[in-house]
Amino acid sequence: MTLLSNKSYPFALVVLVPSLLVLLLSSFSKNPNPSYKLVVFEGSDWCANCIRFEENVLSDPLFKVFLEKEDIQVERIDFPQRKKQDKATKTYNAQVADQLGFQGIFPTLVLVDLQNNTHQEIHYKNQNGAEFKVLIRSQLTNFN
Repeated sequence: MTLLSNKSYPFALVVLVPSLLVLLLSSFSKNPNPSYKLVVFEGSDWCANCIRFEENVLSDPLFKVFLEKEDIQVERIDFPQRKKQDKATKTYNAQVADQLGFQGIFPTLVLVDLQNNTHQEIHYKNQNGAEFKVLIRSQLTNFN
């Protein structure tokens, strides 16, 4: 049995490979000047909640599409214990942490409005990508 005939059905790709479509959509139009930035302060090689956030939210393909659609760029500020970082990275991470008032609690997530230079902290409580998307969307309305 053949799923597709010789006829062209553009929707067939969506049915057969939805994750590929999400990947393609999320790779278009990377804005060099995003409106917002989600800064993620993490301990990527030791913090269990940071790893959970990566697995449950940041790795979610639909969450990635949401970020692209809302013009939100993710910036990860990592404070690893085992991974080595060069001096420039450590200095940059410390500067960003100081600018945003990072208190050393992992993960700390800060949504920054780049047009108005304002920011607000978002709390991660084991949400999945869809739940965290709703939380970010509500925070975006607070900027306006």
